[in-house]
Amino acid sequence: MNKYEELKNKIDEEIKSIEESKSKLNELIEEVKKAEQEEKCSNKMLFKKREDYYHISTAGQIIIDVWNDDKIDFRRLSQENAFKTRQKAEDKLFQLKLEGKAREFRRINNCNVTKEDLRNINNRKYYIYYNLVKGITIGTDSTNIEPTKLGYFKSKEMAERFVEENEEDLIKYFKIEMG
Repeated sequence: MNKYEELKNKIDEEIKSIEESKSKLNELIEEVKKAEQEEKCSNKMLFKKREDYYHISTAGQIIIDVWNDDKIDFRRLSQENAFKTRQKAEDKLFQLKLEGKAREFRRINNCNVTKEDLRNINNRKYYIYYNLVKGITIGTDSTNIEPTKLGYFKSKEMAERFVEENEEDLIKYFKIEMG
C-alpha cells in the first residue's frame, strides 16, 4: 500500500467516524426533543385531584385549598392564581403589591401615562426594568403601547424617584420575575 492509499484510507475512516458521530448526535437531538415535548405535556396539568395548592384571596390573603378539578380551580389557574407552594403565592402577592404601589405613586404624583400618551409615539414614556449587567434601569419607549407590569412614568425623574424609594423591593421583584 502506497502513501496515497494509506492517507486516503485514513480520511475515509475519519469520514466514517464523523458520519457515525453525526448520526448519534442526530439521535440524541431527537431524544431531547421528545423529552422536551413530554415535559411540556406533563406540565400542562399542574395539579392532581385532591392535591393541596395555594391562591391569593380577594382580601389579599394566602389560602390553602384542595384541587377538585372544578370551575373555581381552573379559573384560578387561568388567572395565574394557583400555586404549588406557599412561597410562590407569597412571591406573587409581593409583586402584585409593588405593582399597586407603582400605580398609586404615579396617580399621587400626577405622572401616570394616559391612553392618549400611549397612542402618541412622539411622547416619551419611561419604565423600570432589570438589566443583568447594570441592575435596575430606567428605559424609554415611544412606540410600545403595551404597559409594563410596573407601568409607565411620564418623566424619567419620577421613575428614578420611585426606584430610589423602593430599590430593595424592586430588586426582590425582579429576582422573583426572573425565577
